[in-house]
Amino acid sequence: MRYIPEPDGDLGAWDDIPAGYRFPDFQVTVDRARQDAYHAATDVDGDRFGDRADVSIFAQDTSIAAGRAGLPKDGRIHTRHQIRQSAPIAVGDRLTLRGRVEPFGRSPRGRVLHCAFDFIAADGGRPLTMRADYLLPTGGVDRTPAPRPTAAANPRAGFASVGACQLTPEKVAAYSREVGNRIHFDPAFAAERGFRAPLAQGLMQVTAVMGAIAATGAPSVLDLELWFRRPLFWDDRFEVLADPGRRRFRCVGPSGKPSGDAVRRHGGR
Repeated sequence: MRYIPEPDGDLGAWDDIPAGYRFPDFQVTVDRARQDAYHAATDVDGDRFGDRADVSIFAQDTSIAAGRAGLPKDGRIHTRHQIRQSAPIAVGDRLTLRGRVEPFGRSPRGRVLHCAFDFIAADGGRPLTMRADYLLPTGGVDRTPAPRPTAAANPRAGFASVGACQLTPEKVAAYSREVGNRIHFDPAFAAERGFRAPLAQGLMQVTAVMGAIAATGAPSVLDLELWFRRPLFWDDRFEVLADPGRRRFRCVGPSGKPSGDAVRRHGGR
């Protein structure tokens, strides 16, 4: 039985947002302090990145974009995130984030918000782009079992362990502090929506996967797509698995079932 959080009353504000809507542009950077804080929250060895920015941290800015536009985040369910990097980005490089809403999709549980983001360098180039999908639940609480991806008999078959993260309330709150969604750090808010504890932000899995990729060298070219399968609570432990070529990654939670699946299409070693 899967519980779909009842959306906050203002989640309907997205109904007034047309396809093509542009979020306000703003400047973003991943400096050393910011990168170290996100790596500490996900048990990632930051030394693997050297002077390169971990581009998964810029994914937080795509969530921040909605808040800067005055649009609600509480109640959105992040279902997919894609990162495409075409050139190296150094720690401290300043980029302009430009985002837009693409045509909405439909799901049995509500509308699907598709967003696209360009990270623009001072020379006008776009070394980084991202796409994110969010479910906007409708109709209040839906306790109908939701369709799940077909699970392999053994989710670990063909994979080896390449990392792990022990979540704690402090780590989850620290990772989600900039975004500000109470589902990640407010136990009462989470309980009202049927969860035993606050949920870890899905992007924590993306950062953990990036840490595993950087074990063989921080990539300067990357196409990484991750699907969030199951929630992780703020006191869970999850493991990062990879296939022998480090092209497919899987995050596995305490149930032994995948909490996230990722495909790395090219880039890096």
